Amino acid sequence: MVAISIADRTTGLKVIDITNPEKPKQIGSYGGNYVNKLALSHDGTKAFLAVPSTGLVIVDIADPSNIQKVAQYHTGSQTSGVILSDDTTQVFLADGDNGMLIIDVRDLSNPKKVMHYATADRAVNVTLSKDNSKAFVADYRNGFLLFDVELFNKAQNRPIVIVEQETQQINEMATVIAPIGSKIFLNGNDTGITVPESRKATIELDTSGTDGNKTFELSYINLAGVQSDIETVVIKKDTTPQLISYLPQKTKENTLYIPIKGEIGATIYINGVEYGVIGSNETLTIELDTSGVDGDKVFNITLVGHSGRQSRFRVKKS
Repeated sequence: MVAISIADRTTGLKVIDITNPEKPKQIGSYGGNYVNKLALSHDGTKAFLAVPSTGLVIVDIADPSNIQKVAQYHTGSQTSGVILSDDTTQVFLADGDNGMLIIDVRDLSNPKKVMHYATADRAVNVTLSKDNSKAFVADYRNGFLLFDVELFNKAQNRPIVIVEQETQQINEMATVIAPIGSKIFLNGNDTGITVPESRKATIELDTSGTDGNKTFELSYINLAGVQSDIETVVIKKDTTPQLISYLPQKTKENTLYIPIKGEIGATIYINGVEYGVIGSNETLTIELDTSGVDGDKVFNITLVGHSGRQSRFRVKKS
């Protein structure tokens, strides 16, 4: 027997016997609700239905004359598109005002949401690239949106950490991407941070102390109690004062104004004399006195915070 399954927008799922293409015959049906789209398992025994009034409905169609519901996942919006990943572990839903959802269906009897991707307008359909590394989401008023599935799946095994690789600060804020509901661990300790629906959590990394490389180990425990692999992050701390504008080697001026970049709260000294403190914008503009006779003007600029690093600048008055 050769059969096809049809999502009927008025009367639900239909299974049609097309062994004789000239005389197709309905051999099974499910529901009476509006079914927008469907996806089938590779063996054709399971159907994943996008039902606007419900969300995702999974049914067993191995026996078309006796179709049975396996499970459902209520999304709370108007589900209009569905596609199953090639490895059959994830279902992608276009869920109206709710955006795109990724549902873990490894356990068909207990589908779980693992990701919510908000769209600017209604998500009306979704499909996958041939290699399943990208999802293309049709946004009602904004064309299509591209979602990196490969990056998301990497975060299923270990956290993805986004942070500056170099710093002058005593703390750096990092973004950790991990499955919804996971608990974040830093250097083996529970941070008390739980990953929200955006799948992005913010964590503070302590980079205080002397200059040099600061190493952090991040991991998570997901809702199933499974510990992830460890993601190691190395941040280089260097509090040497940095010029953030051009410093002329020669000048005719009697005064130069130079912005200096450094760690918040650090004190700047010029030739041993306290000048000021770096504020929240991480910069302080200093005034260098180049008045007087021509010749070399040497300025020792010291940044005293948690390290006491020093830079020396020379300007020739001509």
